[in-house]
Amino acid sequence: MRLSKPLKLLIGALTVWPCLYLLLFLAVFAFMFLSPGRAGRAPSPAEIQQGFAVLFILHFATMVLVLGLMAFYIVHLFQAASVPQDRKVLWAVILFLGNVVAMPVYWYMHVWRDPTPDLPPVI
Repeated sequence: MRLSKPLKLLIGALTVWPCLYLLLFLAVFAFMFLSPGRAGRAPSPAEIQQGFAVLFILHFATMVLVLGLMAFYIVHLFQAASVPQDRKVLWAVILFLGNVVAMPVYWYMHVWRDPTPDLPPVI
């Protein structure tokens, strides 16, 4: 499967988003509970509800993105010539179970790097 460089970069950015979102989520969550609010007052219930709504939408969109990326990577895996045939099932299990951690590794090894015919394939 040949992908253009801009498409590879877009897929890479989408692949990194869940990790960045986790850090953002933890920072916002900590800020909500550890900061005294504006002007030393606690946030109002409406402000909390609005913040929760934004986080809920981002969280749901990130989960849908992870499912879409997992589908893309599984399809790419079984069409990729750079992955040895005897390791495809192993990669599928790794991508399924360790998706957010494994997807950036797979992206770098098999999507970003163009396989060269004179070099042996990696993992």
